[in-house]
Amino acid sequence: MEPRLARIGARAGILLWSCSTIHPTCASSFANMPVGTIIEDVELRGPDGAERHLLEADSINVFMFVNPEQEHSLSAVRAMAELREEFAGKPVHWGVIVTDRAPQAAVESMTGRGNASIPVLLDKGDVLYGRFGVALFPVAGITDRSSRLAFYEPFSKVHYPTVIRARIRYLLGEIDQAEMMRAVAPPAEAEVADADVARRFLKLAEMLYQSGKYEKAAESVRHSIEKDETLVASHVLLGRVLAALGRCEEAIEAFERAKQLDPGDPGATGPRPDCTQSTGGGRLTP
Repeated sequence: MEPRLARIGARAGILLWSCSTIHPTCASSFANMPVGTIIEDVELRGPDGAERHLLEADSINVFMFVNPEQEHSLSAVRAMAELREEFAGKPVHWGVIVTDRAPQAAVESMTGRGNASIPVLLDKGDVLYGRFGVALFPVAGITDRSSRLAFYEPFSKVHYPTVIRARIRYLLGEIDQAEMMRAVAPPAEAEVADADVARRFLKLAEMLYQSGKYEKAAESVRHSIEKDETLVASHVLLGRVLAALGRCEEAIEAFERAKQLDPGDPGATGPRPDCTQSTGGGRLTP
């Protein structure tokens, strides 16, 4: 095995866990590409020498960095091949990214295990690995129709295809946030406490807020509060979202509730955003 493959493979063996952009421990998955980043399309050669695009315009794009000599990567590619068939005919574009230093025999073996339909892109000189800052693999990136990075999913032995499927269906508009979250973290099977689910909804709301999708952010953060009413950060974010929507009185109520829960929380007691509505505006003074 090449030194780089061995080094990254060793890290992957230590860092395999189930996470996504709404889980705080996933920040190292794409070190250089935070959620919300517009991904630039590139053309890379496949094993057959043909040029292939990383992204497709006006489509949900699913791309996965893999090591063809690693069993977890092979499992992830098999799952991707099955999902590709499932979403056939829908605007979903797929690709598997492999370092150009991977042994040719390993790449051929990977695509020959019932995965021939998955487009493989060879990353010459590990340019994409470096651009994304890939710290472990297999790891999948999923963009929305505007090529904005919406989710990344490091491999998990449990429910990995289910999670990817839910992410895609959410971006296609087939399911709402709550249904996606139930698929990502089903309480009965994963034994996820309400507090954990609340933090996941909070992380999703933060992503939506940063992307300027305030209505969806409000919906997600309210789900967070439903799961754990005592989570101060959710009330603070709700205040910021409502301020961005111009719903100033509601924003003040959210900040005041956060302050009641924890008078020492800097988000609850610190400077508040400006809020403008039809009846006037200004800073939401604590």
